[in-house]
Amino acid sequence: MSAAPPSKPVVLVVDDDAVNQMLLTDVCNAEGYEVLTAADGEAAIDEFRKRDVDLVLLDVAMPKLDGLTVCRMMRDLRPVPVIIVTATNEPRAEAQARDCGAAAYMTKPFRVFELSRKMRALLRPSVPPSEASGNAAQSRRREAARALGTVGGALQLRVALRGALASPDTSAVVFARLENEREILARAGRTARDAVMGSLCGALQSRVSGVDVYCAESNELVALMPEAGFEAAMDAIAKAARAEELGVGIVVIGWTGVRLAPGGGDVDVVLRALRDQTRTEGGSGAGAPGAGEGGAR
Repeated sequence: MSAAPPSKPVVLVVDDDAVNQMLLTDVCNAEGYEVLTAADGEAAIDEFRKRDVDLVLLDVAMPKLDGLTVCRMMRDLRPVPVIIVTATNEPRAEAQARDCGAAAYMTKPFRVFELSRKMRALLRPSVPPSEASGNAAQSRRREAARALGTVGGALQLRVALRGALASPDTSAVVFARLENEREILARAGRTARDAVMGSLCGALQSRVSGVDVYCAESNELVALMPEAGFEAAMDAIAKAARAEELGVGIVVIGWTGVRLAPGGGDVDVVLRALRDQTRTEGGSGAGAPGAGEGGAR
């Protein structure tokens, strides 16, 4: 007798704005999740009590019960990961959400791939129905992809880079790009793509002190660090790009880096220069050699 197919993870989408609720539902449907919806805090708690929910996407400013109160109540009922998805960008907002038990925090507007990655990371070891379950290599890929749950998004990158450019201390930026993202998606799916990016992220986090890693695009990582970590970061990317244990076939990665002179600069100019400077070489395995170019002050 064949085994029954795995059940779909259940995601509860809570937002009083019908358009936002529909957009979040579409993202979840694209991942193959079952979706429940609620338009206010009280309805969210009712759904949470009635159903075995695996993940909650939760707005903050809502009628009847605000999102932070709902998050705290859900945490008291049972341990289910909550992603706060809100337009609130006050400095203390994320810390308050974490204090209430939120597993992740995202500010609207957001990139769809950023939300999808956070959902997949929080739902593991569950496998999204959009990805095939299976062998040890797939398990290794899913584990490698978990590192992406810890990275910042494009908005956080711009804020951090602006701060680094204005700082009196010299810092450094390393940029890595998965050049053949479309081929990998077509050949092995999103988990394979995320595994490659996650392996790069994990290498940076494990080998470079004081590094912060961000996803600028679905196939781009940007790492910001003190100048002292620059060479280690470039070496970490080079070695991770040549790893073979993920078994996703041919992968093409390019990388580069620059040291940022203190005293100001333009975020867009820096990001454009990084993208323009990146060169690649093709190869096989989980990563292909790229070319790192350390920029001068």
